[in-house]
Amino acid sequence: MESSSTSTSPLSSGAASVEALRQALAAERRARQVAEVLHASHIALSRSLDPQVVTTTLLAHMAQLVPYDSACVMLLEGDEMLRVRATRGYEAFTDPAQVAALSINPAEDAFFQQLIARRRSFVVLDTSRTASWRPRPGLERVRNWFAVPLVAGEEVIGFFCADKTVPAFFTPEHVNTAELLAIPAAIALQNARLFAQVQAGQARLQALSERLVAVQEAERAHLARELHDEIGQMLTGLSLALTVGPRTSPETLRERMIQAQRQVNQLTAQVRALSLNLRPAMLDDLGLLPALFWFTRRYTDQTGIQVQLQHAGLDRPIPRAVASTAYRVVQEALTNVARHAGVDHARAQVWATDDMLAVQVVDEGRGFEANELPASDSLGLAGMAERVRLAGGTLTIETAPNAGTRILAELPLPTLEESDRCDH
Repeated sequence: MESSSTSTSPLSSGAASVEALRQALAAERRARQVAEVLHASHIALSRSLDPQVVTTTLLAHMAQLVPYDSACVMLLEGDEMLRVRATRGYEAFTDPAQVAALSINPAEDAFFQQLIARRRSFVVLDTSRTASWRPRPGLERVRNWFAVPLVAGEEVIGFFCADKTVPAFFTPEHVNTAELLAIPAAIALQNARLFAQVQAGQARLQALSERLVAVQEAERAHLARELHDEIGQMLTGLSLALTVGPRTSPETLRERMIQAQRQVNQLTAQVRALSLNLRPAMLDDLGLLPALFWFTRRYTDQTGIQVQLQHAGLDRPIPRAVASTAYRVVQEALTNVARHAGVDHARAQVWATDDMLAVQVVDEGRGFEANELPASDSLGLAGMAERVRLAGGTLTIETAPNAGTRILAELPLPTLEESDRCDH
């Protein structure tokens, strides 16, 4: 009986072992390279709070791990538009400026809308065979493409995208590596955004403080002029009237006393008017609406300009600070009407809703160029806008030469429920 057996030659077995060892060493070198690049990228990304530096750093480190032809970083910005903020490699086959200028509205682009909703990486193996792929400026030669979302706090803030001009090049390992880099990049970008917001807030606070000081100084200058020009002159006249010599006759002394009494009465009236202009007592004692009725009647008596005062919803409680701001808006706006509009009538409207007090002053006078508002100190609009801002509201000014002016202030109010809780 014959028997047969199968045996593996020592030569072939040794070759397999060598190949396996070679593959293991290559895998180890690859893993070490990935770890080193990831470590270096973590350090580099955490050192900067500049979004441009972060995105450029991401592309540079990615090039060491994923052999893409070109890549870009797109960020979702405050207006909900995706915009390219960094590019690399496009100069080899297209105009990089085309890609850099690319912006996408996800609300109108189903492809990117789906990417944002998925919050996962997405690969297009062959763009020519993918119905949802739409060629974009500068990307016409792209055949293989993938996008990794940049996620911070469960929110997609952008994408890292890489591409090749040949189909089916990128492997799952390429995408996984890109995802590892995208994590620290998203954190760095979010930190950069938060830092920018803090800086912007500090800048706004600084500007707010400067404007507040300017408004205070303007009011003090106005008060100083009133005291010097009006009160000072009356006090000087009163001092002269009370100056008598040893030979002053009784008749002259009597006339001087009558003159002094008249000047004292004028001085009292002037001080009272100045006090009312600064802040009428009835605003605190009776509220906003009675104060506005008093002011508009007095304004008409002084200027001859008829004011139609319309109101609604003012039977609810109005916080004192909000009422004061609303009063000042009407006062300043009507003062501008008297000085600049050249009309004989104007309209003031005040109304309250559940959460807002609105004040509007409208005239059909000369108007002015809206783009001159920032430099238009003579109109007192900077002080008006500052008061409204300090109250947490918004000021809208609509005007044009010979087309009249509309000033609208919208001031937040506590809800009726909040007011009731405060009262108790």
